Amino acid sequence: MKKLLTILVPICIFIGCEDEAKEATACADILANMEANLDAANAKFENDPTKENCDAIAKLAQEIYDCMPAGPDKDELKEGLDQIKASCSSLFG
Repeated sequence: MKKLLTILVPICIFIGCEDEAKEATACADILANMEANLDAANAKFENDPTKENCDAIAKLAQEIYDCMPAGPDKDELKEGLDQIKASCSSLFG
């Protein structure tokens, strides 16, 4: 049993670190392309103002918020995110 644990513990740690690395990479991509992605989502909504496109903006803003480090910029984005979600709800129910 002890041998099994000595094999499983490093494997679990490796898998956990691999997941964290993938998440960090995804966040780096989201933050690096933040402005372009928001511009594209806003343009799509302006050309076709549907609930689906409004929700896409809210989802993207949520992903950006989740990846941001704590601080005043994140606090400001939280306020904007709440407004986006409220706007989608009031416009499309």
